[in-house]
Amino acid sequence: MLLAALLAVSCMNFGTGSQNTYQFVCTYDSGTQTDELFGEDSVFFFDSGTLYFGPVCHYAKMKAGSHIPEGGFALSKGCDTLVAEGHVASRYAVCGTSGSERSKAFLVWKDTLSTLMPEHAVTVTYPNNTSSGDLLWMDVNNTAAVVNAALYGTGLEGGPFTGSDYLTLKVRTLLSGKQVYEKEIKLVDGTKPIREWTLVDLSEAGQFDTMDLSMSSSRPDMPLYCCLDNFTIYYREIYE
Repeated sequence: MLLAALLAVSCMNFGTGSQNTYQFVCTYDSGTQTDELFGEDSVFFFDSGTLYFGPVCHYAKMKAGSHIPEGGFALSKGCDTLVAEGHVASRYAVCGTSGSERSKAFLVWKDTLSTLMPEHAVTVTYPNNTSSGDLLWMDVNNTAAVVNAALYGTGLEGGPFTGSDYLTLKVRTLLSGKQVYEKEIKLVDGTKPIREWTLVDLSEAGQFDTMDLSMSSSRPDMPLYCCLDNFTIYYREIYE
């Protein structure tokens, strides 16, 4: 099921052959089609397990008989600007007024230790004559629930975060099953949670075909959610 709007930019090089270079930006918007798919809570839990955006596939796993994902991705338009003690409107609402660069929709990654989690978070399928494909960047943000938990505590095991607490997102890229890149992003650093869309440069990742995401926190009661948007890759098609 194709749900995202994507931008493809190409150029030609007539040296020893022709070359098309494509840049795909997954904005997760598709106008009226997306509007029809979203429920009243502005979250779309795709139950097929896979969501396709051009050559990019994102995965989620569902509990049997449930409409709530066990882990992986959900597509969301939920926004929440209220940061107040005890306030959680939705675990799938971004801390802000929109997706990155005013896009309507974005992805929410939910990390769990369940065996139902997908083997890889993202898979990219390049055309047969592609010479390489590279990860460029993505935008990250926290959900409003995460920001509230960091600033005021979850009410379960502890109070607000202190200077030594953290919430991190780890990005790992693989090529043919072998890890080629790893980067950690501090979503909450002590008492300072990210509260707006932030570009993460992943251009050093190089060529890849799958990407894994994992989250960790110094606090066992911390909800492991984060928001992603503008997932961007490029690949080159070479023609003799």
